[in-house]
Amino acid sequence: DYFNYYIVTKDKMYGVVNEKGKEIVPCKYSRIEITNNNYAKLKTSDSKYVIFDLSKGKEILSLKDTETDVSLYKTYIKIIK
Repeated sequence: DYFNYYIVTKDKMYGVVNEKGKEIVPCKYSRIEITNNNYAKLKTSDSKYVIFDLSKGKEILSLKDTETDVSLYKTYIKIIK
């Protein structure tokens, strides 16, 4: 199932809520990208990336290397180190 998600801001940081206003991702990220397949790419304040499954409400991948580039596509996630 696909749901509507909304990026919200608090104290200059970003988070995500669902269509009912329930917090899915807390407002602690410097940037957020949402794809149409319920995944989000979150960027931390120290330039690291987290891939988050919005439909399950959990982190699926954390990339601690700031040199890593992550791109989200409709059917896959591309990671370049």
